Amino acid sequence: YALPGAIELNHARRCSVEQVELRAIGGYGIVGSAFEEGRIIGCRFEDIGGGGIRLSGSASLIASNVIARIGLDHAGAVAISAHHPIASRDTNGMRIVRNVISDGSYSGIVLSGADHVVEENVIERVMRDLHDGAAIYGGVQRTAIRRNVVRDVVAIGPGYGVSAYYLDEGAEQCIVERNVSIGVERPTHNHMTRNNVIRDNLFIASSNMVLSFVRSAHCEFTGNTLILSGALQIASPTAISRW
Repeated sequence: YALPGAIELNHARRCSVEQVELRAIGGYGIVGSAFEEGRIIGCRFEDIGGGGIRLSGSASLIASNVIARIGLDHAGAVAISAHHPIASRDTNGMRIVRNVISDGSYSGIVLSGADHVVEENVIERVMRDLHDGAAIYGGVQRTAIRRNVVRDVVAIGPGYGVSAYYLDEGAEQCIVERNVSIGVERPTHNHMTRNNVIRDNLFIASSNMVLSFVRSAHCEFTGNTLILSGALQIASPTAISRW
């Protein structure tokens, strides 16, 4: 995961990377730390040994990028990784908008810290090698995940499974709303989370479906539409305080 980037932007402020193509590289495409008020827009990453974009900082935009066929040498790499410290003086994390992600070995988007907005991305055929991840994954606080589309994320072999939208340990005060999941057996997975809202989503599965709230509490699950042809399983339903 801690791989170098073909482009590295550390302690950069108000910098922009636009319409850059990166192909056949070994690590990440773009890596940045303390990246403030920056923009990565309209870039293309294809056939990458590692991942696409890995940033930590605040008030930055990752938009309209295409990231395809990643994790070819390092299976733990992800398409987009974003971190904004929970204890930051500002509440402006990363905005990850309208990116297209396909064919990855592990998760599509991985979030950490707090105060992110993830919206209108299309993610398909990730989690091709590893388990215990998702199209969009995060142990985050105060984050909005909305109007995204996830397609065809299927577990390969035995393990801890794969998900479309996965809030993990410590996730709190997050909203997952108006998203679509197609062809994913476990569209929502919540593990050790509190006070999160999952509402107005459309989840479609070709057979069985699992809604998971393991070791979570005070979750809201309202206004969602579920379409499936098999059995519906709800893991830890007592975690849902409003249904």
